[in-house]
Amino acid sequence: MRHIHQHWTLLCLMLVLWSCDQSFDGRGPLDHKIVVFSILSTDRDLQFVRVEQSYMPDQYDPISYTGDTYLSGTRVSIRLGSKTWTLRDTLLPRPDTLRYKYPIHAFVANFRGSKGSKYYLDVSHPVLGKISSSVTVPWKPTIELAYPSGNMLGSPTSYSDSGNIVFKFTTVIAFVGRMFVDYEVLDGGEWKLGRVEIPESYKSSELHDLAYVNYPKLTKTPSYIANGTFKNDLYQRVLRDVAFNKYRLTPIIFDRVVYQVLQVDSCIYRYINPDEDPNSIRLDERVFLNINGGVGLFGAYSVDSLVFLLPETFPFNH
Repeated sequence: MRHIHQHWTLLCLMLVLWSCDQSFDGRGPLDHKIVVFSILSTDRDLQFVRVEQSYMPDQYDPISYTGDTYLSGTRVSIRLGSKTWTLRDTLLPRPDTLRYKYPIHAFVANFRGSKGSKYYLDVSHPVLGKISSSVTVPWKPTIELAYPSGNMLGSPTSYSDSGNIVFKFTTVIAFVGRMFVDYEVLDGGEWKLGRVEIPESYKSSELHDLAYVNYPKLTKTPSYIANGTFKNDLYQRVLRDVAFNKYRLTPIIFDRVVYQVLQVDSCIYRYINPDEDPNSIRLDERVFLNINGGVGLFGAYSVDSLVFLLPETFPFNH
């Protein structure tokens, strides 16, 4: 009887040790899905759609996964009204091969996004099935200069440094408004084009240094009218730095000011800012997806500009 008890004790001990050796994996089984990422634009004649499949890394760190997630046999199309583009499978060079060693697979079509139009995306795979999505490209805005901003652009030294250069425009969801100045410099007997961006503000009200400035960021508009405001002080400081520091001994002519408005649709904005609730107690970040039957993003943006030509008597020309 004693030997039977010893055998049972040994068997129970072996079962305990065997069960303790089983590590817990809380990731669960992989649900294979089609993953799509595409952003249509109005400033290029090529549109791209990336189509991959979901994956499970060996470790909990997704960055450790370096396998190829490309889905062969996929068919991708984009529709606008009665017009349909069947995208062609293309290999693109990968600029950074630190993680992935193989080229980028992308589906490509030749067209330019039309402002205010709604596009439909359809993706089909022989094993994983079909997915779809849609997006509306932002409308063309109306951009204008508020008085006396035009006079200030053409003759900045005639106005106070604290003066504001204000661009007014219509918008729908969110935008980035950037101010550029285009110029020409004489280099080796040839006039070459250059461009400089004007910052939006200083990082500190006490430190007025071009090394510590802020540039416009994606902003959600509270109404259909938005403003882009720039200080005359920063406008002059940047131009003075270009004219008298960077090209002090080189002839330079400032040609024009370009105010560029990049508008994003609601899908892109929600993808970048998935949780707008300031009172939320969530510790993780929400994930915004707008792909029916799969995961990913199908978005769009539009680019428009206001151009202000600078006079030949511009004070920073030399």
